[in-house]
Amino acid sequence: MFPSGHAGVALLLLRLSVASLVVAMICLNSPPQWLSLCVAIVAVALLVGLFTRFAAALCAALVMLFFLKYHVRVIDVVIVLHAASALAVTLLGPGAYSVDAYLFGRRVFKF
Repeated sequence: MFPSGHAGVALLLLRLSVASLVVAMICLNSPPQWLSLCVAIVAVALLVGLFTRFAAALCAALVMLFFLKYHVRVIDVVIVLHAASALAVTLLGPGAYSVDAYLFGRRVFKF
């Protein structure tokens, strides 16, 4: 559930790319401040790996919301691919280099 090594670094880079896309969408457009704050909180949560699956699903929804509502100045195919990347993070999980791994990671239980 929390892969380390090369797979963990790959998941970290994937989380970084999805979070940076969402932040870039905030910078390119001028959404309401409450939406910008919500997006920033979700992007930071995804970046550090806190509640990763929930944050990645929200990022995918926000990418599509920005695409539909604000007509982002990027090619349509790129938007769909970044939404797919966010869904991939949702399905794969956070990886070993995340807050989720620290909070909910493997534990040794002694009986």
